[in-house]
Amino acid sequence: MGAIAPYSWAEVNALRARGVLRSRAVDVPYALRRGFFAALLWALPGACDGPSPATDAPAGDSLDGAPTDVPEDAPEVDGGGMDAPEVPSDAPAPSLLLCEARCARQERAACAGFTPDGCPARCVEAFAGVPARCVTERDALQRCEGSFAEYRCDPSGRPVTADCDAEEGALRRCAGAPDAGADAAGDALEDVATKDLPAEPAPDGGAPDGPEDVPGDVPGDLPGDLTEDAPMDAPTDAPVDAPMDASGPDGALDTALVEPAPDAPEDVAPEVEDRPRADRPPSDAPPTLVCPAPTAAFSLPGAAVLRDDETAGANDIPSTRCQPDAEGPEDAYALTVTVRTGLLIDTEGARTDFDTVLSLRALCDDPRAELACDDDGGRDRTSSLRTILDPGRYALLVDGFGGGSGRYALRVSSFTPAPNSGCAGALALAPGARLAAQDARNGGFRGAACRASGGGPLFYTVAVPAGSRVRVTATPLGPFAPVLAAADNCTRACTTESVGEREGAPSSLVLTNTGGSARTFVVSVASAGNAAGLLDLEATPAAPLARGSTCEGALALTAGAALGGQDVTLGLRSGEALCAREARGGQAFYALRIPPRQRAAVRVTPSAGLVVTARLLRSCAATACAAEATALPGSPVTLVYDNADTFALDVLVTVAAASATDRGTFEVLATLSAIPPGALCEAPIALTPTAPVRGNTTAGFRSGERACAPSSTGPQLFHAVRIPAGQRATVRATALAPPAWRPTLRAFTSCTATTCLQNATADGVGAPVSLALDNRGAAPQDVLVSLAGALVPSGGPYELTVAFGPSEPPPYVVTTIPMACDTLPASAAVAPVDGWDDDDATDTAALPFPFRLAGTVMSHYAVVSNGYLQLFPDGSPEADVRSGNLPIPNASPPNGFVAPFWDDLLAVDEETTFVYAALVGAAPSRRFVVEWRDWAVLGDLSIRLHFQAKLFEGGAVEFHYCSMTPTRDVVLGGSATVGLEDLAGGRGVELGYNRMGVVDPAMAFRLVPR
Repeated sequence: MGAIAPYSWAEVNALRARGVLRSRAVDVPYALRRGFFAALLWALPGACDGPSPATDAPAGDSLDGAPTDVPEDAPEVDGGGMDAPEVPSDAPAPSLLLCEARCARQERAACAGFTPDGCPARCVEAFAGVPARCVTERDALQRCEGSFAEYRCDPSGRPVTADCDAEEGALRRCAGAPDAGADAAGDALEDVATKDLPAEPAPDGGAPDGPEDVPGDVPGDLPGDLTEDAPMDAPTDAPVDAPMDASGPDGALDTALVEPAPDAPEDVAPEVEDRPRADRPPSDAPPTLVCPAPTAAFSLPGAAVLRDDETAGANDIPSTRCQPDAEGPEDAYALTVTVRTGLLIDTEGARTDFDTVLSLRALCDDPRAELACDDDGGRDRTSSLRTILDPGRYALLVDGFGGGSGRYALRVSSFTPAPNSGCAGALALAPGARLAAQDARNGGFRGAACRASGGGPLFYTVAVPAGSRVRVTATPLGPFAPVLAAADNCTRACTTESVGEREGAPSSLVLTNTGGSARTFVVSVASAGNAAGLLDLEATPAAPLARGSTCEGALALTAGAALGGQDVTLGLRSGEALCAREARGGQAFYALRIPPRQRAAVRVTPSAGLVVTARLLRSCAATACAAEATALPGSPVTLVYDNADTFALDVLVTVAAASATDRGTFEVLATLSAIPPGALCEAPIALTPTAPVRGNTTAGFRSGERACAPSSTGPQLFHAVRIPAGQRATVRATALAPPAWRPTLRAFTSCTATTCLQNATADGVGAPVSLALDNRGAAPQDVLVSLAGALVPSGGPYELTVAFGPSEPPPYVVTTIPMACDTLPASAAVAPVDGWDDDDATDTAALPFPFRLAGTVMSHYAVVSNGYLQLFPDGSPEADVRSGNLPIPNASPPNGFVAPFWDDLLAVDEETTFVYAALVGAAPSRRFVVEWRDWAVLGDLSIRLHFQAKLFEGGAVEFHYCSMTPTRDVVLGGSATVGLEDLAGGRGVELGYNRMGVVDPAMAFRLVPR
């Protein structure tokens, strides 16, 4: 069914003027929004197309079969102050008026033809009379009402939309329902009226007025409560014969937008007088509706419109779909399109001085009716739209991002769309054929092709024979970069795409058909930028698929046998793999079988002038790469992959050009060898105190899978150490040169562990790094230690040692207690001189009493924004501010800290985000309380953290979590360190390190010194 849309004031006034709507007391905006008139339409018999199944009207009574007089005993509608529809003898038939109103919001494609009585023919078909008993289906039908953006008609004019499939049954039941009788129609109408409209008396307290109540004396301010003294909602001098269909049969323009002057030439954009600005309303201005009065009205196709204006006033229109934060004041333009036209709309002029947002809509006040929108598609935060519109009237809105407003330069021009500007009109491009001077300026909707951001796409079909490939190349004849994209059909997203490397350079892609029958591709070509122009499009003759040109037809690699002269353009354009997406040239595919417990090394050497990227994948369906590397011209690169399984493993290797236009050859060579010791976690190198272990991490595989230190992604080797009961193992790694590199140590309990016992990274290149691992149990403990380069491809020779000594007990005994936050006065707020900023700290200040932290007496403190309190034995140091949390203990700064919640925290609101520090209680049981209130975590500003650290005179420490919302991993400690550490960074208590659930807002931690 067609859209049931709100009525404009012109339509309402026209209904009143013609006697169809008699009462002044109806809360019209309420009726408009609640669909009263739509329900009235469905209840009336004989709407649009003659007698309905519910009533048989005498022939000749009206243009379409609806009676012109209302019988005296017709059911009366109450509950809204409205009489049953009554039509004076000289007024058009109500069914005709209502049919016009129905069609007021329809897409022009659905209302292109008109019947002799003036009702759009296709709307008559779509809105065939519905029996009264189907009024009960109203709610279901209204869910289909939608807008231009969601509503479409099939070639016969019948409405169809995917969103309304579920309502199809209701629609069919109404279309074919038996006669329900005139009484039922009246009852249903009364039902709808009493349900949807509040009962109110007529303004004069008596019976509803008669036909003389026309728009001249209608009380206004209908958006609120209806009163006689309220201002008019429409000018008092509005003509009584104002056209009812103020919005036009296409449903393009909303209530407040006006039509161009009748005598304006079609090819000139007639401008109306500037509408009153919201900041200086005239005394006789009507009350503000949802849509503002139009700034100007113009018609296209025709002369280009250039206009300078300024937005001001309130934000009245819902945000756009492309930019939800379009909250600035808007200007609305009435746009009339007389024939199918392509439009270019932008605010790129030098006069534009704020961040604009453009929205083109079929209904001004409904974002669902948005046909196109743009935020920053133009230059320097300006907007640029490209679209194609059918004949009709539309609303063009100039809005501001983030509440912005100011001056803007609006430019609107038109172009004639190419016949293949839509996918349905795609031109055939035969293999071996060439289409010259294709005009990319006349393409379709921007963004319909992959990566297209400027010119709209033109569409073509290319039929590729079975087992063949065809290369399609777009060569621009001007300074712009073409975008080629291919899909299986008009409804599928693009599967491959290629962008010109630079303006003026060609773009090409290969269409490959691996099937046993011909396959037709839909190819689109557009501009990658705002500029567009002419281009030549060419398809090479179909060529049989070469071995290695597809993943499924990968060429087999034999270990030790080099393949030279390999063509980089052999197969499909690359870039689909998640790794090395910047490599977008053609690629070749190879298959390699790796025996169990063997290492495969695949070396790729490109020819001079060619840059290639090699990728290793587990299968054709893989969405990530197991390894990847890029080789410069003439320099080889090697991919390494270890098969740790006990059975043979098949892998794929692809070699791709870095650029879509690069040409050249390369050599590929695969070798197999035994996996080196320590390369597999399952086969670690034994580490004992009797002798150091020497090796080279480059023999290992890439690291980074561990939850601790995931940023350390260099190659790694695995080691195993057995720690005796009650002993501490100190593992120390020293990077040897050359080359100079920074080592990372990780300790974990098993190869499947998702967290680490400890980890540490050397402070600098060539510096050593160590871990202190305690076994406080009664039995020996086996621990795995990996040594890795901090970054790819860093790594190199190393020496690793382990020494054992007595295990030291933790310096504190930890218990949990109920949460009990102290209330601190506002006067206790502390902050840096310039207020809290990201990664900030207060100046060092004296503690209210000496405090012993892990054996060291501290006299001063500083509060760090990132959720920890640093303590000092004197007042000279400054706080070490670090956003990235570390495990405890760790020699890296900061040291000597108390951390209730160490994470990368952000101050979100200067009105609510604070840190307080205050002394509570009386000696000798005083406590120094530091509170972080209303802090967020980097990456999620919706979080609110409120927690406290308490330092007691006797040396105890407590962590209380007053309010931690919302409940999610990061709030519960998933990326935080909770605990304390001594001044040297060698001892401490780690309650949690990146461990979700360590924080429980209902509980607190109490740490008492031993």
